[in-house]
Amino acid sequence: MKRKMNKGFTLAELLIVVAIIAVLVAISIPIFTSQLKKARVAVNQANARAGEAAACAAYLENPSYNIIAYDIRSGRVAKSKTNSPTIADNLNISSYSSSANVVSNDISSWNVNTALAENTAYKFGDYYFYRYIYTFNDDGSIKQIQANDNYKKEATAPY
Repeated sequence: MKRKMNKGFTLAELLIVVAIIAVLVAISIPIFTSQLKKARVAVNQANARAGEAAACAAYLENPSYNIIAYDIRSGRVAKSKTNSPTIADNLNISSYSSSANVVSNDISSWNVNTALAENTAYKFGDYYFYRYIYTFNDDGSIKQIQANDNYKKEATAPY
């Protein structure tokens, strides 16, 4: 009598493999999401530091302009004097309020749950922020940092 040659896998073996893969995916998705949020915070911190350097340089050129906006993607700086509602029109920053979107001046303290002052829906772990406004004190120190008006869920050029 000839024996039948069984080739391939049984249904039970395939189901076990699929179940193992599903468990691994279910475990890895929250980890990946957490790492993605941490990466966004790191990018936002680096952008804010770059903007701080540009804003300080612009302030040192002319200290009468104590509100300075910086667009990370274009590298453009816009200057304004106190209480000027038209700050950075050339950067298309649509609204400026001295209390809007204020975040901690200590950039290193930002984390995935750091929210903008007026809008807690926007957190530094959820978005990439590309425009920052720096307000300077009379002594040249930074009074406040605002993440303003241009944010994306996904990174865009030059990243």
